[in-house]
Amino acid sequence: MERKGAPFLLFGFLLAILLGGVIAVKINILLVSLLNSINLVLSLVLATVFIPDNPSWFTVVGRNGAVVFIWSIYLAGQMFIKGILHVVRQ
Repeated sequence: MERKGAPFLLFGFLLAILLGGVIAVKINILLVSLLNSINLVLSLVLATVFIPDNPSWFTVVGRNGAVVFIWSIYLAGQMFIKGILHVVRQ
């Protein structure tokens, strides 16, 4: 495998968190949690299908643990943006 970076990966991830948080402002928190839970399940299924469970890549938590970790950062970021926008709008 070539050692090429993904220069827009972090920018795209932060943009997705920002857009998800902005969209979630007008949606009930239970619905946001349900949709993010569906997102987690689909991510785990797709990771199982398309990403090999290579121990050298996922040394500490494994492939599924990495997916759950990134999902939790995504959910926390969305809730943070949602909370800030909720306070600013009042």
